[in-house]
Amino acid sequence: MERNPDFLKKKYGNLHISDEVDSAVHRHELREGKKVSNKPNERIQVYLDRFKEITEREDEEDRGKGINALKEVLYKQYISIESGEDIPEAHIELQRRIAREQGHGDVEIDEGKLDEYAEIIRADQKQSLDQWVDYLASPDAMYPDWLKYWAMRSVLNLSDYDKEKKAFGNRSKDTTKPFPDLNHEALAYVLDVIQKRATGSTVDNPVQERQNEFAAEGKKVISDEEFQKMLSAENFSKLYAFAIEHVTADHSELYKITDGEWVVYPKGSPGHELARSLQGHGTGWCTAGEATANAQLKQGDFYVYYSKNPHGDATIPRLAIRMEEDKIAEVRGVAHKQEIDQYISPVLEEKLGEFGPEANEYRKKTEDMKRLTEIDTRNKAGEELSKEDLSFIYEVNRQISGFGYTRDPRINEILKQRNKSEDIAFIIGVEGQELNSDTALQMIRSGRIAELSSFLSYFSNLSPEVANLLIKNGNDWFVSRNIESFSGLTPEIAEHFSRKHDMIANNLSRFQDLPLETAYRLIDTGYIGSVFAHNEKFKGLDILKVISSILESGSASILLNELYRVKNLSTEAANLILDKGEGDIILLNLRSFVNLDLNVLKKLAKYAEERGDRVYKEYRGVLNVYRASFAVSDEEWEEVVK
Repeated sequence: MERNPDFLKKKYGNLHISDEVDSAVHRHELREGKKVSNKPNERIQVYLDRFKEITEREDEEDRGKGINALKEVLYKQYISIESGEDIPEAHIELQRRIAREQGHGDVEIDEGKLDEYAEIIRADQKQSLDQWVDYLASPDAMYPDWLKYWAMRSVLNLSDYDKEKKAFGNRSKDTTKPFPDLNHEALAYVLDVIQKRATGSTVDNPVQERQNEFAAEGKKVISDEEFQKMLSAENFSKLYAFAIEHVTADHSELYKITDGEWVVYPKGSPGHELARSLQGHGTGWCTAGEATANAQLKQGDFYVYYSKNPHGDATIPRLAIRMEEDKIAEVRGVAHKQEIDQYISPVLEEKLGEFGPEANEYRKKTEDMKRLTEIDTRNKAGEELSKEDLSFIYEVNRQISGFGYTRDPRINEILKQRNKSEDIAFIIGVEGQELNSDTALQMIRSGRIAELSSFLSYFSNLSPEVANLLIKNGNDWFVSRNIESFSGLTPEIAEHFSRKHDMIANNLSRFQDLPLETAYRLIDTGYIGSVFAHNEKFKGLDILKVISSILESGSASILLNELYRVKNLSTEAANLILDKGEGDIILLNLRSFVNLDLNVLKKLAKYAEERGDRVYKEYRGVLNVYRASFAVSDEEWEEVVK
């Protein structure tokens, strides 16, 4: 991937000395054991490499945890509406006005209602932010890291798009609106032109080039001078708004026309022609960016179906089939979230027939979309849904398959209107009962174990007795797959699943009174972090002995990365680590220690001073944060920080 942090240095002059870059550089130096150059570009690149390390982790679970941790940091910094008290008066007045317009008269909004509004606002903001993080962290976002950073940092300061002003609003602390919608096509265009500009390539004015087409759609024609001025400013907000307004278009009124032709862009061919054929048509496909088109064509052929415009020319993209070698990698349409629109399905079905068995998966998706559409229509009409309908919409037996990047939004739209407990109780024939241990035991005793196993994920707080009965009847696989439905599980159950180290480690909160053998087995198989995080679950576990054993084995890096999971570590633990010359472990996990005395603090200060001025300065700065947890008098404290 292209390395070009110089763009970021020019755009954000102090980025290389910011706290987040300092932290990344310090972490890198501790891990690698060598100092990073003070050159701005090299410091910024270390910062960018930290994000790449997270998004390119081979272990999917580990990658997910890293991305979720990144999201939590962004939530904390950029989503400030936490309770009803944080909602600005303007938003409250808007809710009052809506209530009046709906015929409810002048209503007072109490504290409980405000807190409910706050929850909705936070959820919407998180979801809108997640779509950017998920996409930019995905393999589909084939852009350099510096471009991803620029886009993400820009989006964090923007509100939604004002169609009348044709501009994005700026975010403030009390902004209640979501982050901007992600338009893959518009984003691809913006990142494309900035990448071209950064490499010295010429960027043409797309509106001027196609001014007749846009004039026919009532679009304003932008002069070359205006376009180049906007481009040179490198303002994401303005470029993204420009791309939405002028580079993408809405051809939904032409969807009923399905006559057209398939065009194949062969593997290895340049992406310019493919990308340009998609721009200005509102497909939402990231392939509208030339860089992405080039990257995708390196992997395989790319098929596009163009339907005819009012002049009879096949120019409107409707379907895309992207190949990776001889396999279908994805199928995209131009409906919401890149689903297949209702008119073009027969065209896709006919084309898939040419791919033989490879097309079976996509036929299933087509059938699922047809059934989902039918259920959605009946649900909106207020019709009752059958058990079969509900089993489908709740994805009891399998997930609903679609062609979009994400789960079909209609599923959640339907489920939001439903009472989950009542629906599942209806499906399994226990109407009026709670989905708890009593109901589960009733089903087991009446011989409905197989049926219960299919619905375990919808139960909660299931007892060890339920788990034991399922295990006894040969359904232990269902217990392990739905372990989150259980609580208070016994050591015997843990022993039964002793070889499922990942399942035990990731669900320790659901067990109780586990033996030391389980702890050491998890440690030996690489789950020391989970043991640290839930050390209270193990009877008689001596954390000090575990730390000593790890240090003796020469695996100090494990403690460096995992010790933060342990709370209330003693002075004895600190001395043990310092005596092994591993003070970095304490410096990076100081919050895990309590009651450190003057002697330890002095030893730690000496260690930090020997590590260099910057480490020593950082150590002294963090001391004040944890002052209350140290066992030193005010006089001794002055001696520590002098």
